[in-house]
Amino acid sequence: MNAPAKVNAERSIAFAEHAAAFHNRFELAVPVLPGFSHLALLAYIEPFRIANTVLRLPLFRWRIVGLNSRPVEGARGLAISVEATVDELASSSEDRKIRQLVVVAGEPIEGQLTPQLSGFRLMARRGVSMCAVGTATWLFAQTGLLSGTRCTIHWSRLAAFSEVFRKPAIRETLFVKDGQYSTCAGELAAFDLAVDLIADHAGGAIAQEVCRHAIVDGQRPRSNRQTAPSGISYSNVSHTLTSATWSANSDVLYRTFDEPGTRRRTAVIECTPSLGGDVKRASKRHCCNQRSPRG
Repeated sequence: MNAPAKVNAERSIAFAEHAAAFHNRFELAVPVLPGFSHLALLAYIEPFRIANTVLRLPLFRWRIVGLNSRPVEGARGLAISVEATVDELASSSEDRKIRQLVVVAGEPIEGQLTPQLSGFRLMARRGVSMCAVGTATWLFAQTGLLSGTRCTIHWSRLAAFSEVFRKPAIRETLFVKDGQYSTCAGELAAFDLAVDLIADHAGGAIAQEVCRHAIVDGQRPRSNRQTAPSGISYSNVSHTLTSATWSANSDVLYRTFDEPGTRRRTAVIECTPSLGGDVKRASKRHCCNQRSPRG
């Protein structure tokens, strides 16, 4: 007879906690850049919508932001409207209410660094949490935001990123949180990053309920490796080195060098065991015998 009363009491307590959280709304600004991934954008935003539905409170709010006021066309040719511009966001006092800036980019990424993106540095100086989804990590590195920061990017860009940018410490994981900065591999990994934020702000039970509504087994750990077709993310690396890398329980850092006498760019991978022990380093001699075919 007492069970229903106990359940109702627990629900009342939970509702009171969520009502208190309502006064601590989490505001997100989501700049989207031309060629952005619709999959990554929706994978990041939808968990917050589901969380609001579960809570029956608008705890999470977001605004879509563009480089200008025109609709932004994504990778599939579908355009979405924006509620503000990057310049408006950076110059407005309302940006102090923003808890996180989430940049969603796509391809091609190299030519998307524009003067408007200097607003990212301004907001970072104001203490706003900065998040790069997918190839947006490239832009963060270009603007100097990731110096000495652990980060990740989509596996298709890992080798190129490590060749161009030396200061960030790149990882081949789903997402990385390092202080003020979060970076994500993009696509469906954006869902895992969003659920992680929901767990931090609304509690693990709400995060689990979001996964249940999305018909997902649960949030994947941030340390999970990205999946990639064999030979792509480790292109131009010898079989011996690749096997050693995959067999190590480690964090993976990518570095590149020009091997004298070869025409091929070769990647060096440093393997640092996550559970302690000596650092194992894959050196040049493991992969210096490869030569590109002539002709």
